Amino acid sequence: MVWNKLTIREVKRRTKEKGFKFLDKIYVNSYFKHKFYCQIDKEIHSSNFNNISGGHGLKCCKRRNDKIKSIGRKNSLKEVKKRSLKNGFKFLDKEYVNVHFKHNFYCMIDKEIYKSTFASINNGCGLICCKKRKCSGNNHYKWKSEITDKERFDGRQVLGLKVWAKKIKNRDNFKCQICDSKENIEAHHIQNYVDNKHLAIDINNGITLCRKHHTLFHRKYGKNNNTKKQFKEFNTFISVGVDKERFWNSICS
Repeated sequence: MVWNKLTIREVKRRTKEKGFKFLDKIYVNSYFKHKFYCQIDKEIHSSNFNNISGGHGLKCCKRRNDKIKSIGRKNSLKEVKKRSLKNGFKFLDKEYVNVHFKHNFYCMIDKEIYKSTFASINNGCGLICCKKRKCSGNNHYKWKSEITDKERFDGRQVLGLKVWAKKIKNRDNFKCQICDSKENIEAHHIQNYVDNKHLAIDINNGITLCRKHHTLFHRKYGKNNNTKKQFKEFNTFISVGVDKERFWNSICS
């Protein structure tokens, strides 16, 4: 099969359209690694013509896709403001750079100013705060209207539980308070959740444990009627090693 080889003139033209400059004096083929000068990075890179012509570009250019796209069609400031308002935001900057540049937007719902790209606003994703708002409560796709508030509370769908866990971990410097591990850490209720719902989000009723020690605690004492005394005993046996062998045997039995 005979392939039609591009002329060096055509190669240079297509390369220029993609934001590069072809530097070699001879063009071999589309799979041969030639030298290209990136007009955005202001650096020389080695790549094959297929990567440039196919729009994939180089790795460095993929990371700065916003600059490559800005060479093409650019939205007008009027259009950007119109689309932003349609999605619940007000565009605040005096100039519009491109879809991937971080501009200032005023959220009409939160009544706060956020920094985000127009691409995020325009495609409906919005900002992180908006995503949380859209996906929480009865807006969540797993929301079950037939479940009562009591059942949600019993099922740990209580408001503030995630914030409580984050505060516990932050207070304990994100490490297990028994072995100092920072891997797979979890917030543990000292007095268990089911029997002490009034302490569900009490920061004094929580401690950070790694998954291993969290599992071992509940394997030994179960998940009901947990007390401070049980945790103190557990911590003593693990940390100090008092009668350690007997304790581990009781867990594994």
